Amino acid sequence: MNYFDKKNRILTNHLNIEAREILIDGVGKILISCPHSVIHYRKGIEKYDEPDTLIVANYLHKIFNIPYIYKVKSDNEDANYDLNSNYKEMVVNYIKNNDIKLLIDLHQLHQSRDEIVNIGINGFENINTTVYLNEFVKSFSNNNIGLVSIDEPFAASGAMTISNYVHNKTDIDCLQIELNCKLFKTSDKYKLVLKCFREAIKCINIEE
Repeated sequence: MNYFDKKNRILTNHLNIEAREILIDGVGKILISCPHSVIHYRKGIEKYDEPDTLIVANYLHKIFNIPYIYKVKSDNEDANYDLNSNYKEMVVNYIKNNDIKLLIDLHQLHQSRDEIVNIGINGFENINTTVYLNEFVKSFSNNNIGLVSIDEPFAASGAMTISNYVHNKTDIDCLQIELNCKLFKTSDKYKLVLKCFREAIKCINIEE
């Protein structure tokens, strides 16, 4: 499978619309967020896109019909940093209107990082229970994905990060999951990432 082409096909489906972000409806208690699926800007400075997060979200939607939201067009907004963010408000409104219990905010880590997976929970301030966190840690560990860190290097502690903001607005559990770009270099590693998410979410759905 050519994953890069798959990502391009997902985005190409929406080239002729005016929206800057797309929310794909689904069912269940989980919402997945991919705020950096296209190039974005922070204080006017261009930041790399994180396109593989979109493929993970799209895959999980197809398997579990999980709703997900992602940026489809570059603009001057960084939803994980800016005070005013239509993206964040869409997330909050969907959560409140659909009885969502868990937000998974996906990001990518630079390949120079030692951490393979970084789960940001802001010193446990962005979650109400460790149940969801434990399922992901267990899945990553059982599949030997590599070094999994909590709150290092990114904790989702900033007030305007999606996880922190959404938790304070909705009081649901929010996990900021950062995946090292090394994981997307080969199809085998890519499949391992998808397997980890599939197993964790399957357990979460059973618990719900």
